[in-house]
Amino acid sequence: MKSNIKKTLFTIVSALLLTGCGQSTASTDSSASSSSQKKVSPADVKFQEVQYGNAIFQIPTDWKITEKSDGITFNPPESNDIIQLFYTDTKTDLTGLEELAFSSFIDTFTKDIEGFEISDSTIGGSKAKLIKFEQTATSGTLFKVNMYVFLSKSTLYGLLIGVDDTAPISYRPIYSHIIETIKFTNEVKDNDSSTTTTQEQAPAEDVPREYKNAVKKAQSYADHMNMSEAGIYNQLTSEYGEGFPPEAAQYAIEHIIVDYNKNALEKAKSYANTMYMSEAGIYNQLTSEYGEKFTAEQAQYAIDHLDVDYNYNALKKAESYSEMMSMSDAEIYEQLVSEYGEQFTAEQAQYAIDHLD
Repeated sequence: MKSNIKKTLFTIVSALLLTGCGQSTASTDSSASSSSQKKVSPADVKFQEVQYGNAIFQIPTDWKITEKSDGITFNPPESNDIIQLFYTDTKTDLTGLEELAFSSFIDTFTKDIEGFEISDSTIGGSKAKLIKFEQTATSGTLFKVNMYVFLSKSTLYGLLIGVDDTAPISYRPIYSHIIETIKFTNEVKDNDSSTTTTQEQAPAEDVPREYKNAVKKAQSYADHMNMSEAGIYNQLTSEYGEGFPPEAAQYAIEHIIVDYNKNALEKAKSYANTMYMSEAGIYNQLTSEYGEKFTAEQAQYAIDHLDVDYNYNALKKAESYSEMMSMSDAEIYEQLVSEYGEQFTAEQAQYAIDHLD
């Protein structure tokens, strides 16, 4: 489930980039359009029924439809507007966990967006979230973006509508009609297939209360403490921690939405910026069974994406040894480079010694 959701997030964010990623701001009135635009009414349009995933909705017959393995795009005539729909099957019934799924999705999606607005919505009788913001394309065009996030059982959807209000034609009434017509069926259309196959819906899982509680705890540790998978599991099962049974903890691990690379990077930033650790020291702390317990790949991702001045960190450590422990320059140098000490490089340690007051 986690990898599927991350793939979906990547696809949706990529959709925004295709519009020409620029500065984003809060959408002041995303329902308003220019008074000079010609508005197209649903009453004047012939519609066709389209299915994507298990979602069925109506689209004007003269719109260009482009379907790929990672999403479906609709292009209205004489317009720069962008309408894209994405979905992924998480393989897990998220009934009862909607808010948890929405929260994690929105946290990731809005990471690099400023001034967005979030509100509750409903699509096809299901709970949904609406994210509004404005996005300036590299061409200079300002898009007013509505991003709908919604669920149907185990399927997570993202519907992105980017509107250029400078276009001669406004399709806003059509967009509202499309949203109103969305419904769900038990017949699932595969992403990479033009055929529709019948698939029985699996019954909703009868998830024990304690399992659900473990999921909530695990998600909290992942979101607020940036913990690793092993760290979360140990905290959930420890008699000095949450005390959940192993089965509940494992269920939680399999049902939270988390990017462990991101968590490793956040931990690495903390070690670099508050404890002035070396690159090797941070890596060892991230992977140690007595430390953060991230995988080697996750720790390396963090190291590769850190923005840190290790010369500065070595100097801060050197100043601490000098002021707090009254050590000689030779002793400080050895402590900085020792594999049992700070593990800075020889160049970083020498920089620190050279710049001590």
